[in-house]
Amino acid sequence: MATLAELDVEQLIDELARREQRKGKIYDLFPKDGPFARDKYQQHMAFFHAGNDKAARLALAANGVGKTMSMGGYETALHMTGLYPDWWCGIRYTKPVRWWVAGKTKMTTRDNQQSVLIGRPNAEQEGGGLIPTDLIDFDGLRRWPSGGGLVQSLRVRHVSGGWSYMGMRSYDQDLDAFFGENLDGAWMDEPAPILIFSEIMARFRGSEHPTMMVTFTPKKGSTDLVRMFLNEPDDSREVINCTWDDVPHLDEKWKADTLANTPEYMRDTVSKGVPSLGVGAVFPIQEKHILVDPFEIPDHWPRAYGFDGGWHNTAAVWGAYNKDTETWYLYSEHKRGKAEPPIHAAAIKARGHWISGVGDAYATNQSDGEKVIDLYRAEGLKLHKGDKRDKEARVECVRVGLATGKVKVFSTLQEWLREYREYHYDDNGKLVKENDHLMDATQHLIFEGRHFAKTKAMATQPPMHAPTRTFGRKI
Repeated sequence: MATLAELDVEQLIDELARREQRKGKIYDLFPKDGPFARDKYQQHMAFFHAGNDKAARLALAANGVGKTMSMGGYETALHMTGLYPDWWCGIRYTKPVRWWVAGKTKMTTRDNQQSVLIGRPNAEQEGGGLIPTDLIDFDGLRRWPSGGGLVQSLRVRHVSGGWSYMGMRSYDQDLDAFFGENLDGAWMDEPAPILIFSEIMARFRGSEHPTMMVTFTPKKGSTDLVRMFLNEPDDSREVINCTWDDVPHLDEKWKADTLANTPEYMRDTVSKGVPSLGVGAVFPIQEKHILVDPFEIPDHWPRAYGFDGGWHNTAAVWGAYNKDTETWYLYSEHKRGKAEPPIHAAAIKARGHWISGVGDAYATNQSDGEKVIDLYRAEGLKLHKGDKRDKEARVECVRVGLATGKVKVFSTLQEWLREYREYHYDDNGKLVKENDHLMDATQHLIFEGRHFAKTKAMATQPPMHAPTRTFGRKI
């Protein structure tokens, strides 16, 4: 092989370019200074840092923010090689690791994760991936039969002197393909079936520090895995959201063109990483059209709350009605599960004991539901029984209000927003009755609340014809 001194100018340029390709992109990401300095990627840093004490992390990320290259791929490359930069804020492995990488299909795993980590399929020795080529054992590399170049397993030299192991899988394989291994960690890209996620988590039983990374843009909506992360908080899990506003490398024209050519119901997903409900969304209105910053509500605006009771969850949504514009403003929320009526009643009265509510309570029959309402009344709530007869009419009333700007929502109602994002119809056009208590309360409020809404002055003034008492004895 000719030395650099023996090459002409064009050959020298080509050779230096090839060497640059082979050195690995792991050294290029997150510099200290410049337009793409690491301090401008706070959500990426939060994702890495969460790995110190969380076994599983989900990055719900907008398109183009670097979830594959600079989140899941970058951290995987660091763990495989041990080449942690001085600033690294995540977990560090001091010895070789056993790791899995999994994607939706063999093709997507090959073209996305594999290419990001080790370069173009069947041309990995030319470089172009995050991992330096001189650390990869190409003699021991194995590929899946009929996988179009998808690697089955390979070894990567770790700075400690041993070899890290990487296996690659795809969700379209049988669940059996995810049995048997003992792993330190894994990286799943694209929406993952919850059974495969759970099976891989079970592979960590021998690891000193289990690490699961899941990265995707939630275009499939609120899947079982997304709902588990969002609605079932656990000390072992963390969700990191990364939007277009969280990264400096996206061009404004690209963002504008992308949104202009994306269906409206999908735009928050593409730009904010918000789970999409697609055409099945009950309320397919972008959040930016309905959210307002909190403000002090005028005393002359009547108020009421919608109520939805039940043992697993009881919820209430407070609204103030601007008569001049005929607009409801949802300004407060309450949601709690597995608590007795006195506990909920105390929380509701704390928002204003004079405010009336309307709604329903889940029970085995109508009579029992009315008895539950009576229990809340006995606790001092001004609570009226709502009309249950026409669910779709209540839904349509809210839908029209949101679409026409007659229903606005304070941006601080985070639980309400979580339900809003997940509220959808199934494939048969039926409302999915999961995590919808605040939505039900909202429907009662918007559909019937004006009949009961009052200002504080109206609610606390004595009755017009209150009986008078005569003191002393009539002579």
